[in-house]
Amino acid sequence: MQFNKVILGAGVLAMAAGLSACSSSKTSTTTTSSPHAVTTTTLTPLKKVEHSPAATLSKGSADVSMSVAGKDVKASFSSLAVTFTTLNLTVAGPFNFSSKYGTVKLNMTGAGTISPASLLKGPVTTLFVGGDIYIEPTTGSTIAALAAGKKYIQLTPTVLGGLLSISPTEVSQIVSNPAGLLDILTTPDMTVTDMGSSTVGGGSTEYKVVVDLAQAAAAPGPYQSLFKALDSSGAASQDTLYVYLNSAGEIVHLSTTITIPAKAGASPIPPLSLGVAFSNFGVSVPPVTAPPASEYATA
Repeated sequence: MQFNKVILGAGVLAMAAGLSACSSSKTSTTTTSSPHAVTTTTLTPLKKVEHSPAATLSKGSADVSMSVAGKDVKASFSSLAVTFTTLNLTVAGPFNFSSKYGTVKLNMTGAGTISPASLLKGPVTTLFVGGDIYIEPTTGSTIAALAAGKKYIQLTPTVLGGLLSISPTEVSQIVSNPAGLLDILTTPDMTVTDMGSSTVGGGSTEYKVVVDLAQAAAAPGPYQSLFKALDSSGAASQDTLYVYLNSAGEIVHLSTTITIPAKAGASPIPPLSLGVAFSNFGVSVPPVTAPPASEYATA
């Protein structure tokens, strides 16, 4: 089951980070942030993007829809070698930003030497509770064996961090809140371009955000270890995100393509397209608590 744990862990981490890349031919104002000074005089696009995480999280909750898509994802663990020619992971449901809990539906589809759909036989109920994730496997799914007869499979930051080249602390920051990655939009050395109006999210403005990974990795902050991991992967020197803000300055969609560093000794993980959408801000989210220890097995 080592393979199952790694693929599921990589999928969940990528999922929490979030997003399917978008583009536009419309360009207007570009502004840049720096640890030392602002390099242009027009601050509006940069400031709007910098303020958008706070504006979004201040709503307390929202319906979250996340997606992860990849092609030719290869893995080799012990005597098991697998290739996913296509892989799609989705998660959807209400989430409480403040208390960091929510009950969502997780699903995987695609094709490969092992069917992604057979891993979950989803969509499956998944609990986010603080820094931990609890998956309720479907009977007959490949991951059901990980539950060892219990109702849930627990994925802790330590488990996920052990499978990937990212520290458990960083994993905890991301996994504990599906919207946590939005704080990347406050990092130094961002270049922000106003791409104009868009129909995404019922009407929004699109912003192209380019983050210098080396500079971000050198600057202390809550996501420094993530930037270091992305920078050390050597896949790219910059990370480009597309951010869509509504008239209130809240994020309705965010997308990017990233290369997640594989655990030492594992096969490289090709770039993944990631996307997260927020809607129905302030939605009521029923409280979620961790199941008793007797009801889950830790993967």
